[in-house]
Amino acid sequence: MVNLNIFTCCNGIYKDFIPLFIYSNLINTDDVFVEVGVDFDDINDSPPIQFLNNLFPNKFLIRTVNFGEYFVNGENILPMPNLVRFITEPLVKSNYVYISDVDIITLDTDITKKHINNITSNNLKYSNIVRDYTKDQKHKRLTGLHFTKYENYYPIYDYSEICKLGLFNHDEMFLYELMKKRHGEPNENVKWRPVHGIHVSPNRKPDGKINWGIDIWSKQWVIFRNSKTFKELELLMSDYVKDKLKIIDNF
Repeated sequence: MVNLNIFTCCNGIYKDFIPLFIYSNLINTDDVFVEVGVDFDDINDSPPIQFLNNLFPNKFLIRTVNFGEYFVNGENILPMPNLVRFITEPLVKSNYVYISDVDIITLDTDITKKHINNITSNNLKYSNIVRDYTKDQKHKRLTGLHFTKYENYYPIYDYSEICKLGLFNHDEMFLYELMKKRHGEPNENVKWRPVHGIHVSPNRKPDGKINWGIDIWSKQWVIFRNSKTFKELELLMSDYVKDKLKIIDNF
């Protein structure tokens, strides 16, 4: 059985990040599988994915998932795209699952061991943290990066009551309530929650208050960036992603 499945779902322009997501996760760790859910499959036959299939045969999967309406509480409701990864079960069974963001360039080489240590040392059911909040906030949030034993998340708990709270339009609030329902109140004393690489989010500035984290991973980036294999893959990537790489290079 696969030890760790790094899992995410994406649609729209975010699908351009898929080759970079797969490559960065598989080149840096040897105990992982990568699975990506998409709205429709227009990528498996693309040159960068064919390149990766030759490089990492049987180490990743891209497959269609439901980005449309879900029938809950007698009505059809449309989740926000960021939520789909939290209500979709991976096809590939594994000991652990790391639900991640497709726009993170993974540069860490020890994801699994670090998260298992966090779970074990803090007696947790999963590795994540509660985001800072103020007293006037109606709902608390877990972050969107969620590491868990497969059996502690799947099958996904009935979330019909959570939908009545209107949380199908907020992924992190939904995740908080889902984990609260399954495992009780999340532990707010745990503060360890890394991003295992550079987060090239279109919604963040590279050097803003909440930034891409380029400075943290600069040494690893140089090694990763200058490898012969990555340069070959880069030629096949979209112009949109190439522009993101230039921003990192120029930082």
